[in-house]
Amino acid sequence: MFKCHWLEESQHARMDHLETLRAFSDEGREDTDAAIDDLIALVVAVDGLLQAQTGLDVDNFERYLGRSLGATVERQVYAGVLAAKRYTFIESGVTHPNFQELFQMVSTPAQQARVQSELGPVLASAA
Repeated sequence: MFKCHWLEESQHARMDHLETLRAFSDEGREDTDAAIDDLIALVVAVDGLLQAQTGLDVDNFERYLGRSLGATVERQVYAGVLAAKRYTFIESGVTHPNFQELFQMVSTPAQQARVQSELGPVLASAA
């Protein structure tokens, strides 16, 4: 059953890849720039949610322990949990070879540099 589900999901991924190529083949530079803006905004929004959730996770951890971690340890735990969440929910996707290949095909070097520049801090902290 899991194999059938995996095969079905892989078909969706292949169809999404083809649909992305089709959608970007007819777009002008302005539309592609808007898509880059949307990508950046989406990743920034997800990162904001991850930061908020990490704060709640650290608070819950302290509650579970029944004591405060102290400012220094709390910052370290927060940084570690946030890095793990960023890797899981952002970096593992945008650094995947299939995403990178598709992104290279549908964006210009200037757009790629812009994404790296604006999202670099988020991705660097996940490394």
